[in-house]
Amino acid sequence: MTEDEALQVFDGAMLSDAQLIKSHNYGNAYFDMAQSGGSKHLDWLEVIAQTLTVLGAELCTGHPKILQSVSHGKLYEYCRLSTLTSDFLTFQYYRWYPDRRNEKVIPADFHLTPLSLAHWFMGDGGCSATAGTYGGYFQEHYLLSLSPAAFSAEYICVLKHQLHDLGVTVHESRDKRVKTGSGINLVTQSKAEINRFMDLVEPHIVPSFKYKCKRPMYKVNFRKSR
Repeated sequence: MTEDEALQVFDGAMLSDAQLIKSHNYGNAYFDMAQSGGSKHLDWLEVIAQTLTVLGAELCTGHPKILQSVSHGKLYEYCRLSTLTSDFLTFQYYRWYPDRRNEKVIPADFHLTPLSLAHWFMGDGGCSATAGTYGGYFQEHYLLSLSPAAFSAEYICVLKHQLHDLGVTVHESRDKRVKTGSGINLVTQSKAEINRFMDLVEPHIVPSFKYKCKRPMYKVNFRKSR
């Protein structure tokens, strides 16, 4: 992995579940990221761990690792990736949190690429499908969704335009279940747009997230095929 590729993976993780933490005004920042499901998505954290190593960050001993916790009286497992502090991560902290109040922004120099998009999609995206036969045609209805919940409406608009620059047109949809933050998802039901999106991201998706790579079929007329 080149340094440029590592930076793209890092940016994609930051669009998703990754966070940078700085404990006080004069200390350096460290990276932290967790995934539920025990070892299920450890392959993703291993890719990001490799990325951080290329970028000069030192991983905490044994990371990424499987941990246990208790929630509502039930024991569950999750995987976690944490680093020690570093100058690189401190620079990235001020890039992603310029107001120093742990509110993420889209950096002014950020450019969405297929690689960074794939890592955003693995953490905060999905593609659902329903199917049925209507008027003699078998049809599948798809919904591709990206959920940039950590960002304000202003920065979601930036991501929307950068997706368009990559050749994928999406629109904004407000999730009424979200009580805090913008509650805006970027979505499309267009089969052509979804297939273009999958063309971009699928080569970069780790095995445990391959289930998200759904490709719409176009309708088939069963009456003519009989």
